[in-house]
Amino acid sequence: MRTYLITTGLLFAVIGVLHIWEIVDRGHFVIEDPIVVLAGAGLSVWAWTLNARLKTT
Repeated sequence: MRTYLITTGLLFAVIGVLHIWEIVDRGHFVIEDPIVVLAGAGLSVWAWTLNARLKTT
């Protein structure tokens, strides 16, 4: 389970960072941009939080 959470956390973090990079490269926002970035960041934080909880038990 920990491997899955680490992989998921890294994957969503990379997706968020790459999407921010795309926004900067493009030079303007599209209405879906904040949704994708926030969803990626939220899912990444969620995965890392669950991973931290598993390590303490």
